[in-house]
Amino acid sequence: VERLRNSGSAGHIGWQDLKLWAQEMVFENECVEPLFSQADVDEAFSPNMVCVYLHHALENRQSKERMSKPLRSTDEALAEIIKKLKNEQDYFLKSNLLPSVMEAAVNRWQEEYDEVHKEVALPLSRTDIITRAAQFGVDVNEKNFDQVYKYRENVQLCRNCCHVERCPQFLQPNKLFNCHIETERKWNNYPHTLHLVVSRGSSESKEKLVEQIKSRAVAGTNNRKKPSPIQTGEDTNIGKQVELLLLQYVGQLSSA
Repeated sequence: VERLRNSGSAGHIGWQDLKLWAQEMVFENECVEPLFSQADVDEAFSPNMVCVYLHHALENRQSKERMSKPLRSTDEALAEIIKKLKNEQDYFLKSNLLPSVMEAAVNRWQEEYDEVHKEVALPLSRTDIITRAAQFGVDVNEKNFDQVYKYRENVQLCRNCCHVERCPQFLQPNKLFNCHIETERKWNNYPHTLHLVVSRGSSESKEKLVEQIKSRAVAGTNNRKKPSPIQTGEDTNIGKQVELLLLQYVGQLSSA
C-alpha cells in the first residue's frame, strides 16, 4: 500500500478480510520466512490497537495522512475517543433530546394549566384576600395591602396574582403575572371582560351578559386590540361562568 502512487487506490479493505490475510501470512516454511508471527497478528488486532486505529482514522480523514502520521498510544487514543463521544452525546442531548423533552414538558404543563383554569377566577374582597393569602404564607395586612397587591375594586380581582383557587399561584403576588394569564388569553374563546361585564350588569339576565362577552362589546379598551367575537360552539363554558359570577357579585352586594 505504501508503494502505491495513491494509497487510496488500495480500495476499501474489510476488517475481516484484512485479519484473514494477516493470518495467512503466518505460516512455517523452510524456504520462506514468515511475514508475521502469530504474536504480531494478535497484537495488531487486539482491542487496544483497535482503539488506536479508530482514533487514527477519525483524526486523519485522508489516506495520505493516515499512512504518514504516527499512531498515538492506547491511553492517548482512548482519552481522545472518550472526549469525542462526550461531545457527541452533549450535542445529541442539546439538539435532539432536550428539545423533545422540553416540548413534552411544556405540553404537559399546558394540559395541567388548562384543566386547572377551567374554573372561573374568584372575586374576593380586600378582607377575604388578606385572610386567605395569610394561609399561603403571604405577608399582607390592611396597612401594606396596596403595596402587595394591585387590586381592582370594580371587579374584585388583583392584577398581579391568580384568583383561580386550584392554581398553585392562587393569591401569590408576582410581577410577571401577565405571563401567567397570557397562557390562556391566546385561545380564541377566552372570555375577555368576563368579570367586568358581569360586575357591571349583575341585574341583567344571564343571556344578555353572555352575548355581551361573546360579542366583545366592551373589549379593546385602553388602546388594546379588540379580539374577534366568540363563535357559536366555542362558548360552552361561558354561561356557567356567568352564573357563578352572578351569584358571587350579587351575594356580595346583598351582604354589603
